[in-house]
Amino acid sequence: MKGIINKNDKYYEFADVTYDYDHIGEFPVHSATGMVKYLPLLPVEKLSASFGGIEGNTPIMVLKNLGKSLGLDYLYAKLEDQNPTGCFKDRESAVVISAAKNEGLKQVNIASSGNAALSTAAYSQRVGVGCTCYVPEKTSKEKIILMELFGAKVIKIPGFYEDVYRHLVDLNPSGWNVTSGQNELRTEGDKTIAFELWEQFGVPDVILVPSGNGGCLAGIWKGFKELKKLNKIESLPKMVAVQVENAAPLKTAFVKDKQYVILESIDDSVAEGI
Repeated sequence: MKGIINKNDKYYEFADVTYDYDHIGEFPVHSATGMVKYLPLLPVEKLSASFGGIEGNTPIMVLKNLGKSLGLDYLYAKLEDQNPTGCFKDRESAVVISAAKNEGLKQVNIASSGNAALSTAAYSQRVGVGCTCYVPEKTSKEKIILMELFGAKVIKIPGFYEDVYRHLVDLNPSGWNVTSGQNELRTEGDKTIAFELWEQFGVPDVILVPSGNGGCLAGIWKGFKELKKLNKIESLPKMVAVQVENAAPLKTAFVKDKQYVILESIDDSVAEGI
């Protein structure tokens, strides 16, 4: 079942996926590995686009010296760069492209600053789904080359990410829009980070998440809420969104007490995409 949020705004409508939590069955599935063990709480019956099940199951590194310098007893980093294309977006792509393939779709489209587009191109090629990536014209040449090597069509749009995103929504090309934060199935993939953290060492006190539009942040939060709903955990972690200075829509919306904001401009940053 799905509940629609902002259903009167074509740019920012969003659907949330819910499950029959009383009849989930075994969770996680202990006979499985990787993201497959979490299929009972994913919106697909099969991860057909998976790179052999190697996405997810990322290790945790103890940041002893940094933690000590910050006055923390324990500080860890979850190494999402160990995913196939080097980014947590692979969790999202494994789910959303599997869903597209399972539904018989031939084409997907995505607006991205680079990382999500690259990941989507890789997973789409794996299952023979066409992929068109709409990216800011300042996107690095290296990422664009990789997208094209994975068979994607790349269209560069003037402006920053918000301009690219609105261009794609207005264009409404044939196929499925699988943009992060717009397609709810991508957020379902991000939940698996929460599930892994729980299995690796329980519920962290605080989780800091690099955030653009907050899709990964929302996914991790939803994952822990589902674990609590299933009585797997008793408490929830504090969640912190870490954003680029002067490119922080989540912080701005929070301070202004609004559901969302549209930034008029975004400063350049060494972080091309987070």
